[in-house]
Amino acid sequence: MAGLVGATTLDHSLARVLATPALFGADFDASNMLSSGDDKRALAEHLVPDPEVEAVGLVWVHLGSSDPILLVAPGGEAKVDPNAFESIKGVVSVRQTQGRVPRAADEVAIGRNIMRKLGVKVGDRISATGSKGTVQLTIVGDNLDPGVDVAGDGFALTLDGLTTLVDPKIGGVVARFAPGSDRAALIERYSALGFSAVTPPSEVGHIGQLGGLPGRIGQLLTLLGVAAVLNAIVLTVRLGRRELAIHRALGFTTAQVLGAHLWQGVLTALVGLVVGGGAGLVVGRAIARALVRDVGAIPVTALPSAVWVVAAAAFAACLCAGVATGVLSLRERPVAALRAE
Repeated sequence: MAGLVGATTLDHSLARVLATPALFGADFDASNMLSSGDDKRALAEHLVPDPEVEAVGLVWVHLGSSDPILLVAPGGEAKVDPNAFESIKGVVSVRQTQGRVPRAADEVAIGRNIMRKLGVKVGDRISATGSKGTVQLTIVGDNLDPGVDVAGDGFALTLDGLTTLVDPKIGGVVARFAPGSDRAALIERYSALGFSAVTPPSEVGHIGQLGGLPGRIGQLLTLLGVAAVLNAIVLTVRLGRRELAIHRALGFTTAQVLGAHLWQGVLTALVGLVVGGGAGLVVGRAIARALVRDVGAIPVTALPSAVWVVAAAAFAACLCAGVATGVLSLRERPVAALRAE
């Protein structure tokens, strides 16, 4: 049970991260970042009337890749390509693993890799130099950046903050769909306008290379658990033959024999479910969080509903095993077991 719960918790938690854009840095479900010839603002306005689109925003970027923003801090220097969001409908912003989103022109959310290079943390101040001059910025969050190779290289400002450093351009349109809407159908509907599903950073996507391996391990452990229960039935009947014969000779009734075996099944189930299941949840949760944090995403613990079905089935199996051992024990004659006494 520990192995089953641990493996399925790990498998389901990793799948949840890959399927939830908010957990790998995207405050949106679809984006159009490639067709530079389109009127991006008109494209954004086109999505506004759709009730299934909860939020629409523009992504402002610094297109001077040969002239990146220079960051200076006591711990070092780094060059970045910043971005900022402008909300057209609802609110679209950056995502972070800690802190909050920038709200003022002198606030910034920086990826963990950039903070490591600069030797800074959330709450520190840094110097940023762009084509318009140098400004002092306060780090208010640890920024995630979707759709890139490395999640920890993001640098997000407010639009006012970005314009104090450079002359930005609209780089794309993003949209977040309303809860409960058919995400795949909406992406298909707007694919003709250049929209596609947001993708996780490459390093986050690597955790998907595990495929369904943890789940298959859980299935294997389930089969081993069933085999162990069957083995326990046989051993209980064989090893408890003498003790049961003594009790029956002293007056144990049929109901008492069956009750003793049922309680044995109940206690076996409770130990497996409570101790084993609890240990598996703790271990699976710890492994999932370590893997997800290592690639820069936001960890969640997701216990699949199938675990509760398996737990109920395991409890029922233990009760059935108790009934089976009780019935088999009643078929044994006490005189035959005590003949050598």
